[in-house]
Amino acid sequence: MYKLDTLLGGGLYLSRLDRFDDPREGTIGRKTKSLLDKAPEYEKGYVIREYENARRQSFASCWHANRRQPSEYVWREFGGNHNGLAIRTTPQKLSQAVESVINCGAGFIGNVVYKKHTKDENNLTNILNAHFVVRDDFKNEQEVRFLIHTFGPHGQQLYGQEGPKGPLVKWRRRRTTPAMRECIGGYRRGTAILLTVDARTLIDEVVVGKCVSQVLFKDIETRVLKIGIPCRRE
Repeated sequence: MYKLDTLLGGGLYLSRLDRFDDPREGTIGRKTKSLLDKAPEYEKGYVIREYENARRQSFASCWHANRRQPSEYVWREFGGNHNGLAIRTTPQKLSQAVESVINCGAGFIGNVVYKKHTKDENNLTNILNAHFVVRDDFKNEQEVRFLIHTFGPHGQQLYGQEGPKGPLVKWRRRRTTPAMRECIGGYRRGTAILLTVDARTLIDEVVVGKCVSQVLFKDIETRVLKIGIPCRRE
């Protein structure tokens, strides 16, 4: 319900990667860390720290990729066992909704790759590759991920832009020697970004689970239809 309320209010919520349920989100994986043992200790430490820092400057919104109905797995894990709802869109509509962030170089859309962190290596040619890799325990999620990365000049272009509830990003001093400043999320004490979107052009329809009460279904239907978005029971 929170995601729907946020979207109806004109905001797309992106959570910081280190706040996801899986503590390995955005990390380089055990297999890749073991390969770094061949490098000098200071180089290994530097690479690992940079990946940890990057997690604090990456924010994601995840969508289940399915051309038909949401799978039973998704309803069970994310839809309250059919007592929740599904928000449907298309890759084209998602791309259009976040076009300005993608065009400035701070936003990325891609399929999530599922790997065994203990056996599979991560590609280290680009630090963001790890932010589209998830443990294979979650392969049934079939995610498409929209990512905003605030490090560097592209992310810093978001500074000064406003979202539905304040600035998109803020500056924060990092506890390093020498002291450094980093660009972080502007929402929920830096742990999230709330990006302005138009729900009417982003959402195809809202599908309400079959176990949702009739009273709640009618409440959802009324609010969704009010702004011209189709709504139905699964």
